[in-house]
Amino acid sequence: MLRRLLPFASDLWIHRELLWQFTLRNVELRHKGSHLGLIWSFLNPLLMLGLYVLVFGYIFNGS
Repeated sequence: MLRRLLPFASDLWIHRELLWQFTLRNVELRHKGSHLGLIWSFLNPLLMLGLYVLVFGYIFNGS
């Protein structure tokens, strides 16, 4: 298992700039028309977590 993982990891490290460019392009395209842009990808999960804490922690009196 480890023998198959090492070449894959080394290829990722060698092509890290290309991987970074693809990741950046994907994030930019995903949030192209959004006013908040990249901030929304971090804000949305935090808002959902706050909603779950409110509903299950306080309204349903979970422990």
